[in-house]
Amino acid sequence: MDHMAADTLIGIDGGGTSCRAALLWRGKRYEARSGSANVTSDLQGAVAAISEALRDVAAQACLTLPDLMDIPAHLGLAGATTPEICAKVIAALPLTRVAVSDDQMTTLVGALVAEDGALVSVGTGSFLASQRAGQRRFLGGHGLALGDEASGAWLGRALLARVLHSLDGLAPHSALTEEVYSAFNREAGAISLFAAGASPGRYGQYAPMVVSAAKAGDAAAVTLMQAGADYILAGLKALDWRQDEALCLMGSLGPYYLPYLPQSVQDSVRPAKTSALDGALTLASSIVATTSAATRT
Repeated sequence: MDHMAADTLIGIDGGGTSCRAALLWRGKRYEARSGSANVTSDLQGAVAAISEALRDVAAQACLTLPDLMDIPAHLGLAGATTPEICAKVIAALPLTRVAVSDDQMTTLVGALVAEDGALVSVGTGSFLASQRAGQRRFLGGHGLALGDEASGAWLGRALLARVLHSLDGLAPHSALTEEVYSAFNREAGAISLFAAGASPGRYGQYAPMVVSAAKAGDAAAVTLMQAGADYILAGLKALDWRQDEALCLMGSLGPYYLPYLPQSVQDSVRPAKTSALDGALTLASSIVATTSAATRT
């Protein structure tokens, strides 16, 4: 079979929640979804989820998994942060023309395609990225222990810290801090005990409370949202983003920061052009272009 055509591609968008696969085959697009695909936290489970999604799209196209072997594929995977991890993923899959990156790359390419601009992605974690004249830069995304500022996990942790600061007289109480304090039976020790074993996801459960309270004018919540917005602004400055370029606010929390950004920045915000899965397919097409150039040479 001839898999050199640019319309015969595989894209994978694998995250901590689910893995999505897309197969372009003979003018049609097939998609499938499977389980979590974070290759750092569970490499074996991620490979299984990727394989399941690949088998599913293959079956939809009346193919088998071995039939996909030579199709150009790009996998954007959560946790694919080192060459060693990427190599392990490639070695574990029956694909011969495959590239692996983290999901930041596929999210950026999907959002901007070929346009110059920047991306702010804020969910449980966070990262920023920019693209200009084909050059891509990434900032953040280091995890809650060392970063992920403005993220849902960061907001939740900051809220609990604010409650304790209020109890210590370092910050004024608000309706939100009183509500959270009461939820812990008004025991500071219970908050500390929760924090000792809390995952980013558990911290992130408090983020919607911050967003809602800030909308209602709660002073503590507004302070936290503004701190997150200030980090976003600092990140955009570090990336040399210009206000005449596109800016995408993505992730479950990204759009909620819009009111806390300067009007001049708000005016540059626009929807993502496509999804991270489309970004994976775009990057897979570059494998075709590279191979074709090498063949001509």
